[in-house]
Amino acid sequence: MSMRESQSKAVLGGHETVKIAVAQVPSAFLDRKKTIARACATIREAAQNGAALVVFPEVWVSGYPFWSEGWDSQIPSWIDARMRFREAALVIPSDDTDRLSQAAREANIYVAIGCNELDSRPEVETIYNTLLFIGRDGKLLGRHRKLHPTFCERLFWGQGDGTDLFVLDTDIGRIGGLICGENLMTLARAALIAQGEHIHIAVYPGAFALIRARGSRRRTPKACSGGMRRHERMRSKLALSWCARAGYRPTTIYPPISPTRAA
Repeated sequence: MSMRESQSKAVLGGHETVKIAVAQVPSAFLDRKKTIARACATIREAAQNGAALVVFPEVWVSGYPFWSEGWDSQIPSWIDARMRFREAALVIPSDDTDRLSQAAREANIYVAIGCNELDSRPEVETIYNTLLFIGRDGKLLGRHRKLHPTFCERLFWGQGDGTDLFVLDTDIGRIGGLICGENLMTLARAALIAQGEHIHIAVYPGAFALIRARGSRRRTPKACSGGMRRHERMRSKLALSWCARAGYRPTTIYPPISPTRAA
């Protein structure tokens, strides 16, 4: 193998450590405009604190659907929330993503942000649970739609088609991510591992209490956003996760990761 090939495959882009900002900050529930403004402020703060990547929780733009629409429910009790849920969803691309891109570009930072994504096609009203990736230069690098919404989530989100299980080759390493229950899907994780993932982003909604972190079956540092009731660092068997409950104690935590710390 030539020296050129060896350098191109360096873990974390050859950096000894990469500082990641895990944003445990509440969004403005079902208010897209305020949430985007809050995201831009958090992106700037993360960059000012030396982070190369900032990660936001699952469907942070603009909120998880915490209500029931079962057969035994009364439509008037939830129809307003359903309409607000649709109006608060993010279209990709749009003026809203332009604002996020501008913030990322000005801060020179990578962004991974969970959102309710409204299909951009005019004849389609499907909303997806999406993880959006933005580059340092402000370009939209890609989006991953949750493959199979869990349980009653299927009332709100459409299914992803699996064509977006990608890993991004960046100057801080090869970045991939999965949403909530997907992190328990062996084949979904394997798809990213097979692409040489260095940094795994696991996003969760901000109001669930996760009792323990499950280790991935690979020595991959993992940035975990959303979830825990208390702010703590947890060591799983083969991966490191930093989890906190979004909205419980608004803060951004900055775990440095390195190839040698996923032990």
